[in-house]
Formats: sequence, structure tokens, C-alpha cells
Amino acid sequence: MFQNTTIKTKMVFITILGLILLSTILATISVSTTKDALMKKSYDTLTAARDSKAVQMSNFFTNTIADIKVLARSPGMRDIVNSMEDVYDELEFDIKGPLPIKEKFIQDTTKSFDKFYQGYMKDYGYYDIFVINAKYGHVLYSAAKESDFGANLKDGPLKDSGLGESYKKALELNRPVFIDMKPYAPSNGAPAMFVATPVHIFGTLEA
Repeated sequence: MFQNTTIKTKMVFITILGLILLSTILATISVSTTKDALMKKSYDTLTAARDSKAVQMSNFFTNTIADIKVLARSPGMRDIVNSMEDVYDELEFDIKGPLPIKEKFIQDTTKSFDKFYQGYMKDYGYYDIFVINAKYGHVLYSAAKESDFGANLKDGPLKDSGLGESYKKALELNRPVFIDMKPYAPSNGAPAMFVATPVHIFGTLEA
């Protein structure tokens, strides 16, 4: 190939070939460096998003627990617990069955608390608020008035639901608890998360 060419021509050819090789190496290094930079940027973005989400979740749990603690200590909670306790003296029904929510006594008593609890529910962005009897497991009050209103969480079909789990776990641990999101039948199978806390009235566990 180089027999009939001058030394100068050969040197020029070799120099050009060297430059081509050098540019190829530089391009490869550049691509590799760019790829590493993009991967690092993506990793940093994902890490920042993860950390931000963790902070948001932590704040959500902290704020929700604070909300439910305040509600549990409120005069409104004390009043409804005391009022609904009379159900067990006023009405005759199977204690292991559901609460007879169609009875006039229950209708009238719960209606008087709707303004407070439904307003609280809307203001704080909750789907529902429940008051559950600690001893028998009846849902004494529901702000949303779905099919779980009056349910027996100790012996009824909702005992293993998220609501039933939250009731039992809060009593067992005697502190606020969260039950992770899963389908909830009374809300048409929509995913629901529950938070619950024991309610003490003058030192006695009531709900």
C-alpha cells in the first residue's frame, strides 16, 4: 500500500489515522462520561423524590395522629360517647348482632352530632369518622352513614376489615394505630386506610 508513496505522504496518512483514532477514543470517553453524569442526575433526582415523599408521609402520619388525639379529647367526643352508651339500656337487641340504627332513639341521638362530625370530616379531609363502643364493638356513629354504621366489629362480617383491625389493634396497644390501605367493602371496595385511637372518659376506656 505504501510502496509508491513518499515518506511525507506516509507521515500525513499516519497522522490522520492517529487523529481519527484519538477522536474515536475521546468520543467514547465523552459518551461514557455523559452517560455517567445522566445516571447520577437521575439517581439524585430519584433520591430527592424519595426523601421528599418520606418527609411528606411522616408529616401526614404525625398530623393525622395529632388530629385524632384532639378529637378523642374533645367535648363532642365525650358527649356522643355518653349519649350513645344509653343505647344498651334503652333498646333490646342481640348484643352480638348489629346496632338497630333504624330505631328512633339512635336516629335522633346521632343526628344531633352530625353538624359537628360531618363538619370536622370535611374540614380535615377525612372520608368518614367513626365512634366505636370499646366493649361490644358496635359502630355507634358514622359521619358518612354507609353500611358500616351500626356494624359489630367483634362478631360481624366486618371484624376482619380495615375498620375491624383498627378497632382491635387500638384497644390492644392502647395508642393511636394505622391500618394500611386495602379494599373496603362498605365503600364499594375502594381502597381505605384507617387510623384509630382509644377514647378515655374520666380515665375509663369507652371507645
